[in-house]
Amino acid sequence: MISYQWLAEMVSMIFIVIKKERSYDRPGKNINSQPRLL
Repeated sequence: MISYQWLAEMVSMIFIVIKKERSYDRPGKNINSQPRLL
């Protein structure tokens, strides 16, 4: 049985990694969404 909390954490980690990779191109887009696990 997969808990939705664990699944949400995994998805959020993936999006944070994607945002970090894209933040080098346009860092202005990450002002509204700050990663919480940093």
